[in-house]
Amino acid sequence: PKDVASAFTYFKKAADLGNPKGMYNAAVMLSNGEGVPKNKALASEYYRKAADQGDINSMYNLAVLLHVGDGVPINIQWAAHYYKMAADQGDVKSMIQYANLLSQGDGIAKNSTLALEYYKKAADADDADAMTACGLILLNKRDVASKASAARYLRKAAQKGHPKAMYNYGCMLKNGYGIPIDEKEAVKYFKEAADKGD
Repeated sequence: PKDVASAFTYFKKAADLGNPKGMYNAAVMLSNGEGVPKNKALASEYYRKAADQGDINSMYNLAVLLHVGDGVPINIQWAAHYYKMAADQGDVKSMIQYANLLSQGDGIAKNSTLALEYYKKAADADDADAMTACGLILLNKRDVASKASAARYLRKAAQKGHPKAMYNYGCMLKNGYGIPIDEKEAVKYFKEAADKGD
């Protein structure tokens, strides 16, 4: 239906019949105030019902609402729960958010090892932010193998245009952390990072 209010009516009917896609679409419309007054609290209820039925987008959206307290009270433990649910079903954004919470110990127990696992999963899905996070975690480890792995992650993220990765990979090249010293190449990465504002 072209009429947004009518679309909401249909999505709500589907949601009330237990359809997770109907729940998700009704939640999005409520969250954005499309065709209905904005109501993030009610949106979160629809997201929760759809998430509990396996809808990955609802898991992520609910986690974000709970994480930042947008229309609902902040609840990091539940945000982490829904990020993890979506991450375990392959949602890259959720992998990164869950790993961020784990690495910072923000509202949940800090677990750098598990954070690195989720960053690696997201990096394997070709996400430059996750590659950079993996590289930085591994760079801080003392063993040579970790530094070599850090270089691989940071180089790949740098090649994708990630400024923080460019800078840190440049530092590795300049100082020979886990890779041979190459000052000329280091300068190239520093310049690219600076050109991007890092």
